[in-house]
Amino acid sequence: MKICLLFCFFFFLTYSISFSQIGKVDSVINLYQKCKVDTAKIDFLLKNAELLIDADSKKLIYYGEDALKIAQKLDDKKRQEYLMRLISQGYQQIGKIAEAIDYINENIKLAALLNDQNGIAVAKMNLGVCYNQLGNFSLAIEYYKNCLAYFSKRNETIYVCECYIALSDSYFKSNNPDKSLFYIARAEKVSLRKNNYLLDYVYTNFAESYFLKNDFKLAKEYALKGIAISQPADNLYALSAEYLVIAKVSLALNDFSNATLFTKKGLKLAEETDFKENLINAYDIFSQLLEKEKKYAEALKYKSLYINSKLKVQTSVNNNISQAYENLKNDEELAEIKAKNLKKDAAIKSERFLIIIITLTLLMVICIAALIYYSGKKIKQSNQELIEKNEKISSQAEHIVELNRLKDRLLSIVSHDLRSPLNNLKGMLDLVINGHLTQDRFQTIIPQLNKGVYATLDLLENLLQWSKSQMKGFIVSPKKIDLYALAEIQLNLFEKQLEEKFVTIKNNIPVNTMAFADKDMIDVVFRNLVANAIKFCKANDVITIASSLKDNCIEISVADTGTGITEANMKKIFHVENTFTTIGTNNEKGTGLGLLLCKEFVETNKGCIRIESKENIGTQIYFTLPISNS
Repeated sequence: MKICLLFCFFFFLTYSISFSQIGKVDSVINLYQKCKVDTAKIDFLLKNAELLIDADSKKLIYYGEDALKIAQKLDDKKRQEYLMRLISQGYQQIGKIAEAIDYINENIKLAALLNDQNGIAVAKMNLGVCYNQLGNFSLAIEYYKNCLAYFSKRNETIYVCECYIALSDSYFKSNNPDKSLFYIARAEKVSLRKNNYLLDYVYTNFAESYFLKNDFKLAKEYALKGIAISQPADNLYALSAEYLVIAKVSLALNDFSNATLFTKKGLKLAEETDFKENLINAYDIFSQLLEKEKKYAEALKYKSLYINSKLKVQTSVNNNISQAYENLKNDEELAEIKAKNLKKDAAIKSERFLIIIITLTLLMVICIAALIYYSGKKIKQSNQELIEKNEKISSQAEHIVELNRLKDRLLSIVSHDLRSPLNNLKGMLDLVINGHLTQDRFQTIIPQLNKGVYATLDLLENLLQWSKSQMKGFIVSPKKIDLYALAEIQLNLFEKQLEEKFVTIKNNIPVNTMAFADKDMIDVVFRNLVANAIKFCKANDVITIASSLKDNCIEISVADTGTGITEANMKKIFHVENTFTTIGTNNEKGTGLGLLLCKEFVETNKGCIRIESKENIGTQIYFTLPISNS
């Protein structure tokens, strides 16, 4: 009875919340703009930052960057540090992880300059949030635990509470509700001692964890407790997440009416505030709900929104096996929906090329017969047309054979290269669970398993990108991009692999070197070329990323002092029909798709790619990009 009354109460309050929040945000912005004293202006924004984070992250970013310019003009490094931290949190909220990481790295440098150890720890905790949003939960948990140890020693209870909440978040997202409940229970104790600090987030994580354990009653109760706190506080982020938990519970209980109602509420708040994580969750819930209601076309639409939104946020390589499982699960769910709704279409597609050939042949025969019947004088012309059409059919047949060969190659990769490491991992875990493998022995094989995870993840990423490009799924959006910044991202991304192989990497691209291309595609090119270079480097080898002007374009090079490529293998590169791969210096495996993907994306962006290599000396890969849209 109490829960029903709470449902009714929340329903009537929902539509007044966003208007109240907008009014508060506008009031803060107006006062900020009217303030004439620079330091007071910055301090006013910092004081009201929590409201902007929860209500309008885009305005936080805009006015935060405005205040940062003022602080830089005043050379006020302490205020610069605080503002960089807030701006990075704003970018996290709207899913722009690369920009968030850029600000965090600058924040860490500035905090180190000021010898602000607390500032460094907070920045690293925000870095953990970035990896958590990318789905790299193991790395996020590592950052959180390090920060927790630091703040616990200094009795910084507020930050300790935030670390507990963050750890709980990573564990339930990695499908470990028991550990999530362990940390969120600790967070609740600290929160209650600190005037209910972040208690709405605490109850949200309780709800998510109990939902994973199929304890729907407790999940709903905690979600309602969270709403009771979030609504008066106008915390739209937490409120959106809590609505979506109730939607998931209702869906699990086949209560489609409430599932639809609360999904719409959560989606509406997420769209108004551009909170990417809640948007993605809402799309996923809607797709499941519509599928249960047998509305397969609409379900496919929301499943596509869910997958595309998730892929857009995940612009960095994810090196966590849980995420690999999740990506695979997404593909299987999408395939299941398509199979139910488009089963007949799938059969037609498999015969499409054959039908085209037969149709063209019939049309050709009809045309020839008509021409012979009506005019003998045009026999020569008709024969010429017949030859041209036969050549076209032959070309199409060759293309069909090439596509079938590629399909067989991809299926072979998926069935062997992907399944094998996952089965190995499953086998090892079964041995540990059944007590057949000691903890010490398990520790000795972790590095090998880790390498398998990296290889599997690279395989998944390249398969997804290549398949999307072949299905014309990419929309090219060229714009001015900073090549130096893209190269720097790779240095951070591959830091662990470089350390493991004792390889040095240098970014010799001048700062503010700009090109005109699609940022996401060129990020994939950089990532594959650097990964390939690391693969074939030995200890103490060097990788150098550089650029130079060539007429109206920029030529970028990724050079290494590794093992090089034999002349025989050089002839096989960039050929779809003969994709091949070789073992790296640490027995790393590949699929042969990486360089093909680089060639496709570079040429799509009006550039070209070439390779120079000498065996046992090294390899240099060059590609060009236009400077402007001309």
